[in-house]
Amino acid sequence: MLILQAGAPPDLVLSDVMLPKLSGTDLLGLARRRYPPALLPFVLLSAGPAPRVSSEYASFMSKPVDLDDLLAQVERLAPIGRVQVG
Repeated sequence: MLILQAGAPPDLVLSDVMLPKLSGTDLLGLARRRYPPALLPFVLLSAGPAPRVSSEYASFMSKPVDLDDLLAQVERLAPIGRVQVG
């Protein structure tokens, strides 16, 4: 929930869909109220069925996650120059 506090957002949010107090999709919805999609991209992970994520700044990945696929999603979603992978 730190992303919803005042200040600059992180470069990217990597979250499981199944969280103890609210779902990853609910977290995405709350974050979208505070930050525009281009400023805060999301990658949601789940071993279950894929949630509906309709944004060029959000994606879903099934677990177990392939590291190369995850890095490709981070590079695709994160603004160029803001995130260094590796």
